[in-house]
Amino acid sequence: MPFWQAFDIRLTWLSALHGLISGSDPVVSALFYVVLSDITTEADRAAVFLRMGATQLLAGLVIPPISAWLMEINPWVPSLLGTSIMSTCIFVFALVPETLNYKHPFGSPSSSHPPSPTTETAPPPTPNTSGARNPISAHFTTRWIGTVKDATAFLTLDWRVTALILPFVGHMLIGNATQLLLQYVSKRYEVTFSKATLILTIFNGVRVLLLFVILPYVSTAVMRVFHLSGQTKDLYLARASQVFVLVGWTLVGLAPNIVTMAFSMALASLGQGAYLLLRSFLTSLVPAHHIARVYSIISVVDTIGAMLGGALLAGLFKRGMTLGGGWIGLPFFFLGLMSAAFAVLMFVVRLGKGEGELPTEDEEI
Repeated sequence: MPFWQAFDIRLTWLSALHGLISGSDPVVSALFYVVLSDITTEADRAAVFLRMGATQLLAGLVIPPISAWLMEINPWVPSLLGTSIMSTCIFVFALVPETLNYKHPFGSPSSSHPPSPTTETAPPPTPNTSGARNPISAHFTTRWIGTVKDATAFLTLDWRVTALILPFVGHMLIGNATQLLLQYVSKRYEVTFSKATLILTIFNGVRVLLLFVILPYVSTAVMRVFHLSGQTKDLYLARASQVFVLVGWTLVGLAPNIVTMAFSMALASLGQGAYLLLRSFLTSLVPAHHIARVYSIISVVDTIGAMLGGALLAGLFKRGMTLGGGWIGLPFFFLGLMSAAFAVLMFVVRLGKGEGELPTEDEEI
């Protein structure tokens, strides 16, 4: 008997315990975006975020077939190789210095972030001279509530920050929808899984090209041609991308044949950068020292969307199959409706007075 068969397979459940310390992938991804936001300018930030998103998609497109090929040689090869790569990343991360105020080492505020709000210094607490002590549990609860309030106080300073975090629920729902597409295409259009997989592979390839080349170029060109600031450009492109998202996914549910289905998916792919652009715009609304908190909250929202999204869309798909006919596209109708609500929210958000203005020559220097 091979040595690995001596262990109970349920021990693999312990692999999830790392989430208690690291917070798993969403937290690591959020911290990575924090570093990128610290070391990039407002004009370049969206393009960098888009290419980061393209890199993640490319990894999801290329690594699975490579892993499958390596498993044919030996199942341990991809597992040990992945562990080695992750171990290397730990050493690389240890070499990354503190990036806050990276572009302004002497503490001067960055032009891409609003100044931190001034707060009055609270008077020191009055010492307790009565000799009575509060219960430890009451003290801990009070301190914990105070910590939570302090950590989320910035959300009340600008309602736009709270409002624009909500659309990230749709980010993970759409991610779950792409996993459902294989079954949907195969069932509705009566094609084999191999043909459906080919269509989705082409779709993912287009999305990588869009994020890595097309959208970064459009982002730069829009600023140059229309003389927009990075903040204004991010908001406008996020709105346009969200419109493509709602139109594309709605048409995916309505598409009567495979040709219109492919066209609808192409439209949906044009909105692939919506949440990356929205993340870049959100970054410009908060002080630099609050970016990590905003991204952490986004990661929590993403995690909630991932937890609920798969079950919700699967339930809608099952219900659509029960109803029959065009109702089989029910999960994509839901995505279209949800995307429409988030699009309205993005159009309600406006730039405040003094925001979105191009820097003068003196400010650039």
